[in-house]
Amino acid sequence: MNAARGQQESAQGHSLIAILHLIRDQSPISRIDITEILGLASSTVSVATAQLTARGLVRECGYATSTGGRRPVLLELNPAGGHFICVDLANTHLSLAVMDIGYNQVHELSRLLPVAGGDALFQTVLEALMEAAAWCEAEDRPVLGIGIATPGLVDSESGIVVEADNLNWHEFALRDKLAPRFSHPIIVLHDTLAAAYGEYLFGDPLHGPKAKNAMYVHVGHGVGAGMVLNGSLYSGGSGMAGELGHVVINPSGPICVCGNRGCLETVASHAGVVNAYRRALYEIRADYDLSGVGLEEIVSGAETGDVAAIRAIREAGFAVGLAIGNQVNVLNLDSVWLEGTLTHNQIFWDEASAILERVLVPKLRGTCTMSPSALGSRAGLMGIAAISLEHVL
Repeated sequence: MNAARGQQESAQGHSLIAILHLIRDQSPISRIDITEILGLASSTVSVATAQLTARGLVRECGYATSTGGRRPVLLELNPAGGHFICVDLANTHLSLAVMDIGYNQVHELSRLLPVAGGDALFQTVLEALMEAAAWCEAEDRPVLGIGIATPGLVDSESGIVVEADNLNWHEFALRDKLAPRFSHPIIVLHDTLAAAYGEYLFGDPLHGPKAKNAMYVHVGHGVGAGMVLNGSLYSGGSGMAGELGHVVINPSGPICVCGNRGCLETVASHAGVVNAYRRALYEIRADYDLSGVGLEEIVSGAETGDVAAIRAIREAGFAVGLAIGNQVNVLNLDSVWLEGTLTHNQIFWDEASAILERVLVPKLRGTCTMSPSALGSRAGLMGIAAISLEHVL
């Protein structure tokens, strides 16, 4: 009986989410149109819209033209119905946005992440959340939930950051540490999973709605991926899917932070590109002073013809394209979206695109498009907002 009740509640929750998304995308819209578009029973739509209205998420906004009989009541989102505080820790700065249920940003703030990470980073996150919560209270904007997108291995069920070396978080119970300070539901999710969902829902219409099987890849200090399969976010058995950076490209390559050799991150991450550049220059002249060389200098050098810089960026593009191509072959993806500093470099893009097309099985060539992220750095915030709303529903 409990299993049956759980399945019924899950189905009701999915109906609420689908109806809310449809109202958001096509409002003003009538219950009759919702029934026809989603293929749901009219009783299901009536109950669901009544629940959404009672919770202040949806409101009536007039009447449609009658085709005979009563004029259908039109529905739209109620922007004042609730807000989400969303945090993204994907880069060197904490990005925070307060969004209403229509995913409109009404407030934002940014904080530099402490280099040491650990408890100092947690304190930065806590203070930013408290500041945002205080703003919401002062502005009379009710908060429905908090969502945090973070790098690293993340167990989304428990809200634990299992391993995030760049944040110095290890078995870090982020949700449990935050819970005593807030009365709202808290979601913790891998940053690229959140970004993948944000890109899928809100990205360029040319690739968003049509992409039922897609992968979002972020190439930065690490390399991560998020996947949408059959139109649903795929997080894996324990919520830790998407570790593209630890796909082994060269079993005899450099040692990765995970302990393996030749992971994608050793070649394509910012540090990997810098190390490849240094190795290339060392082969030319061992006495080069490379102490001040970073990714920006390498990208700039490649644009002015620096052979070693071009080689390092090509190696990164080749490795990323190879890893993506293998995933496309396995999953039959129709879209891949890339984000990160390197992905905006033409040398990287050309190399990744060429090897991707080369490694695909013949019948898949030309069926998968690879394009830059339409949302850029905002994909994670948009995605965690959507996931937070779905969790509440």
